[in-house]
Amino acid sequence: MSNKPVVIGWGSLIWRPENFPALGIWQQDGPALPIEFARQSSNGAMTLVIVAGAPAIPTLWTELGVDTLNEAREALRRREKTSKVNVGYWSPATHSHHEEAKVIGEWAKAKGVEAVVWTALRPKFNGEDGRVPTEGEMVAYLKSRDTSAKELAREYIERAPEQIRTPYRAAIERELGWKARPSGTLIVGPLEIDSKAWGFDAIRGVDAARGDMLERAGSSDELVSALIHVLDEAQQTGAIRLAIDSKQETFESFRAVAQFSVDRELYDWFYNARTGYRAAFWRDPMKGIELNQTIVAALARKLIERLNDEVAVRAIQIVETNETSREDQDRGQRLIPRNLFARSFDPSIAKIWICERLYRIDGSRIDDIGFPIFREARAAPKLTIPRWASAVISESDAPGFGLLAPRPPAEYCWLDLKGGVIAKSGELVQPKPNDLRALQLHNFGWTWPVTKKT
Repeated sequence: MSNKPVVIGWGSLIWRPENFPALGIWQQDGPALPIEFARQSSNGAMTLVIVAGAPAIPTLWTELGVDTLNEAREALRRREKTSKVNVGYWSPATHSHHEEAKVIGEWAKAKGVEAVVWTALRPKFNGEDGRVPTEGEMVAYLKSRDTSAKELAREYIERAPEQIRTPYRAAIERELGWKARPSGTLIVGPLEIDSKAWGFDAIRGVDAARGDMLERAGSSDELVSALIHVLDEAQQTGAIRLAIDSKQETFESFRAVAQFSVDRELYDWFYNARTGYRAAFWRDPMKGIELNQTIVAALARKLIERLNDEVAVRAIQIVETNETSREDQDRGQRLIPRNLFARSFDPSIAKIWICERLYRIDGSRIDDIGFPIFREARAAPKLTIPRWASAVISESDAPGFGLLAPRPPAEYCWLDLKGGVIAKSGELVQPKPNDLRALQLHNFGWTWPVTKKT
């Protein structure tokens, strides 16, 4: 465990950190605290807060990108837009006077954590501070909201992590049908892309069954669930490759990489369907970023929970041969601390994409599968997406690279989960800003440097 302060979370801090300096994925083994949907927010939602006497529920936690307890307290205060008294804290030397500080302190000692902060807001109902609504009052209140306020309230309930199973949440599911989303952290919603804007006519003309499959592909939430299931199977069957890569031979800075095998239909859905990964970016760059974060958070959590304290990885050195190409070299196996490997998969920085360079467990070679995948896709039927029809990668390339709809042989159907780079200083960075990547996918359907053909 590093000496960074950590934060405990259970509500919107997890899925909407804003500028809060959370690092890595949220771990699910936080201290058990009495949490309930018992505070009316200014926008009408019923939010999760600590409620004396409520059942204790395991919370979540993650490290912070600050160095001191005071910095952590101030960062959380700003994010919550509240006063210092509503930010709980604990360290071996000092702690706040909130009742839960003792339990949190015991948890921190067991974890080897030196500093902890948490949101210490208390219940509030009908304008009365400290009042805990009854289950019936809370359900009736949610039912009475107008359409816009009800949607905000529903969003909060459904985005709350699945493990926060409270009695009031059970009542909400029973009375209103608002259930936790499969990802447990983020919500994407329907993409609603018209068939004229994203069509499969050329594909259907050659392979009717494939065209129909793409047309009937499930929702983005169902895609997340399918990816979680396949990753779990890959970990059980060994169809997974774990690595770190770096441009340095010393690997003083590196990023974590997890490659896992998927079936051809899921690969097609992920990359080519109207409800798939690229489609989210097509609709809106922020929708794409949100779906990417949803997938990364869900997969990273599933991946990390099965790993040992020391993770055996291939060490891949990236050697750039010129401005547009590179050569990856396997430098052997290394052991990486589990928490460090996990930290690289911070959902706000990490990404998922189709695999183009497949590593081997034994380090015998690195297969450049991207070349045959796209060579075949160039000769195959393409998607009909007018916005991407004029996209070119370089002056010498033909337009419409984003229209390619690869569906490679099963042995090439792998996805890459790539983390952010952990610098020598400990800072977590993404060499290519997420907003730039999102705009490229939105405008061109691909992430290489591209320009509009004139």
